[in-house]
Amino acid sequence: MLEIVIFGILCLAFLALFLFTILYYPIKNHNLLKNYMEIYGKNVYSIAQDYDYYLINKLSITLTDLSLVEVDHILFGEKYIYLIKDRYYRGGLIAKERDQSWLYYQKKNGRYYKEYIDNPLRMNDIRRSKVAKATGIDKSLFISIVLINNDCYLSSFDGKSKDNFLCPLMKLRKLIKSIEKRDVSPMNDEQLKDAVQDIARLNNTEKN
Repeated sequence: MLEIVIFGILCLAFLALFLFTILYYPIKNHNLLKNYMEIYGKNVYSIAQDYDYYLINKLSITLTDLSLVEVDHILFGEKYIYLIKDRYYRGGLIAKERDQSWLYYQKKNGRYYKEYIDNPLRMNDIRRSKVAKATGIDKSLFISIVLINNDCYLSSFDGKSKDNFLCPLMKLRKLIKSIEKRDVSPMNDEQLKDAVQDIARLNNTEKN
């Protein structure tokens, strides 16, 4: 009798382990897809907190032509202002930095589906130009970052830009530390204060 009970317990343990192995990553990926903006936001906030940087989330600016430019995070470093856009790609990208479109492919029900998407780096660089123009802040002070999930597979990516980056979430902190080490003068307190106030003043999100 005892042997039967032990055998039953072992069978249940192996079944639980099997189900965990099969379901863990799909459930994890589903939760990340559902909550990626919150997860990204917590990571950006952690960097701002650790380095005592100003941070504005959910930036929305109405331009003179009444169009909107929207950015997920504006992080004010000592030397640069980081304009960060969140993206989650459930699959992979075949991407060239300067191409107008990228090939995005993902697996569903055992099959791969492909579609062309606008190059997010180009789109974020356009946002960078619009924010700089709307605020009157020199564009050279802005760094564009498109933040992507760690498990997004990149094929043929050739990023060489010094002010427009495609960055996995786990490498964001390292990227910002590297940029802040560049041999350029930091913004003085007055410049930084003015930049934060100019952007905050135009932010529709803060007014709602």
